[in-house]
Amino acid sequence: MFGKFTYLFYTLFITLPLIAITWLYYWPILKKTVRFIALITAALTIYGSVMMTVALHIKAWSYSSEKFLGIFFLGAAIEDIIWWMLILTLIISCVIVVLKKQDNKESLLKRD
Repeated sequence: MFGKFTYLFYTLFITLPLIAITWLYYWPILKKTVRFIALITAALTIYGSVMMTVALHIKAWSYSSEKFLGIFFLGAAIEDIIWWMLILTLIISCVIVVLKKQDNKESLLKRD
């Protein structure tokens, strides 16, 4: 549907709105943990990208060459790296918010 941008488009379409909503709504909580989120996201993105490369090498799955850009960084497709970064940012942000709200015995939807 989007040619070589298909994987990238769907990754961005699925993750960016959720990240934006989470960060806008819970900014008072998340602003204190930006460095922590960035550090954990970077470390796990490296790990995940390596594992994606291994999975592709052993043919656990494959990509359609017409649906990804074909840009690689240290063996990992750029779409994989972006996917890991965005998914991890979303998950780690949500976990931090839930833990903070749980510690304070607050409703998850109540804003600070």
